[in-house]
Amino acid sequence: MKISLLSIVKVFFTFLTAAFFLFQLTQCTPSDRNVLELSPDDSIVLIGNNLGSRMMYFGHFETELHVRYPEHSLVIRNQAVPGDTPGFR
Repeated sequence: MKISLLSIVKVFFTFLTAAFFLFQLTQCTPSDRNVLELSPDDSIVLIGNNLGSRMMYFGHFETELHVRYPEHSLVIRNQAVPGDTPGFR
C-alpha cells in the first residue's frame, strides 16, 4: 500500500479547513459581554483616523444609535481626522 505525499497534503488541508470553519462557528455565538450600556444624556466621541472621518458623510451610525435608544438624548461627536495634511507629506 503506497501513500503519496499529495494525498497526505490533501487530507491535511481538508482537516485544516474543517477546523477553521468550526472555529469560526464557535466565534459567531452571541455573547452579552460586549453590550454597550448607555445612560440618558450620554456623550459619545469618536476618535480615530480616516475610517471614522468618512462616517461624517453617512449618518448610519448616529441614526442606528438614536433608533436603538430613542428615550436617551445622546450627543455624538466625531473627532476623527484623516491626517492627510499637505504640511506633512
